[in-house]
Amino acid sequence: MRPNVHVNWTWFTFVMPYCSPSVNATLYRQLIGGLIYLTYTKLDIFYAISYLSRFMHEPKKAHWIMAKHILRYIHGTDDYGLEYKKNNKFILSRYIDADYGGSLDDRRLMTGYVFFLGSRTISWDSKKQSITSKYTIES
Repeated sequence: MRPNVHVNWTWFTFVMPYCSPSVNATLYRQLIGGLIYLTYTKLDIFYAISYLSRFMHEPKKAHWIMAKHILRYIHGTDDYGLEYKKNNKFILSRYIDADYGGSLDDRRLMTGYVFFLGSRTISWDSKKQSITSKYTIES
């Protein structure tokens, strides 16, 4: 993005997708599929790609613009990376999180976890639950 340009992400994320025209769904699916493949090595784009993949059945111009924004981000950060150093401490640790009804589209629960062995990520997952709960206690 250009410096000194402010983007109203609330409008861009929640209003524009519903009033923008449709785009070629095949091209959009190919782009998102390639970006999903790229998340194996670039974990920092995972949430954005998982959000955009929700609209593969009927993508709008706003979703296409967001996907192109991610491509520009990847191009600007292609020299970034993770460096794993040899470490004698192989401690298994885990982090788990849940977002109760944080999706404004359908109010479904999003859960995720990540496992580390020392400083290395060995497993991670994120999943949107298939049912909607009335109360947090039911989740």
